[in-house]
Formats: sequence, structure tokens, C-alpha cells
Amino acid sequence: MSQTFNDGDPIDASTLQNLKTEVARALALSGSTTSGSTINLQESTFKPAEIVAKKFYGGSVKVILPATTSTNKNNAVTFDINYEAAKFSKKPFIALTAVSDNTESQFYPPAIIKGTVGIEGARGQIQNNGIKKDLIIHFIAVQY
Repeated sequence: MSQTFNDGDPIDASTLQNLKTEVARALALSGSTTSGSTINLQESTFKPAEIVAKKFYGGSVKVILPATTSTNKNNAVTFDINYEAAKFSKKPFIALTAVSDNTESQFYPPAIIKGTVGIEGARGQIQNNGIKKDLIIHFIAVQY
């Protein structure tokens, strides 16, 4: 057993060496099995872990929304998102943000069209509810 440290007693090198030795012994013993546990280290039980780092890719798409009238209220405009250069190995998650120069802009948030996301691109849509406007749709695609 290790010696106890008493408040106010000097700590000498031999006491610290004994403590270091006992910590090393405890670490060595912690790897051994204890009563009632079984550890099987056969090679056949080990499977390599597949580690996939997150991949990020961003860009933008220019979209022109037509003015809405009484006959074409809330027309949806579709746009393509291309992230082929990211070389994703599976479908990514995509976040969209629309930016307009027009201070009076009113439009619905951009959205991804269900079923269009692939490893090279996706298709989105946005609806207008006001005047004609030019938008930039910024996107970020993340592969988990």
C-alpha cells in the first residue's frame, strides 16, 4: 500500500517514486480480467472500424423570381444545386439560405424537392409572393 500524505509533511523523492510505481502497477492490473468477466481477444472477433470524416461543400445558385399576379400567385421556381466537385460517397444533408438585394423582397424560404438529393446534386424550389427579384441561393452540403 502507498503511504498517505499528511498535511504539512515534506514530499520526498522516494515517496513520489513509490506512488508512481503503485499507479503503474494499478494500470497494469486494470487490463486483466476480473471475477465473472470474459474478454475474447481472438482475431476473428475484431472488425475494422469504418471511419468517415464529415465532408463540407458550399456554393451558390442565381435564381430570378417573376412578379406574382392574380393569375400566377406563388409560382414556384426550381433550381439545380451542383456539388459534384465534392465527390461525396453518399447523399449529403443540404442547408439553403436565400439572399436578395431588394429591401421589399417577400418570398418563401427555399426548399429541397423531396427525392432529388443525390451524391452529385439536388434540385430545389422557391416561391415568390411579391415583385420580381433576383436572388442568390447559398447552400452548404454536408456528408456525415
